[in-house]
Amino acid sequence: MGRSGYAQDRSPTLGCRFMSWEEEAACGAFEPELFFGTTASDERRAKAICGTCAVRSECLAIALSSGMEFGVWGGLNERERRSLRRRNPGVADWRALIEERGLRRLKVRTA
Repeated sequence: MGRSGYAQDRSPTLGCRFMSWEEEAACGAFEPELFFGTTASDERRAKAICGTCAVRSECLAIALSSGMEFGVWGGLNERERRSLRRRNPGVADWRALIEERGLRRLKVRTA
């Protein structure tokens, strides 16, 4: 997710102007708080928005690479991203892994 409560002209992970994928992110049309909600309903809504996003893979790769701890990024919550990192230690290029396997084949576990 691009615009997540950070300054409007800054990337949350790289400290630079928005990259082109962030400008295309579906989440940009919603309040950032939705993606950092505290209820299951907020999370479901955020994930549904991510599910329609053309740049979901890029968002998830940035979140995994940078260790984003909070919120829904690329359609995954904190627990799901931690699970992916634990099951795939030493991944140097999350974007390549996501492109290779596809989002559906990453097999996220939450338990």
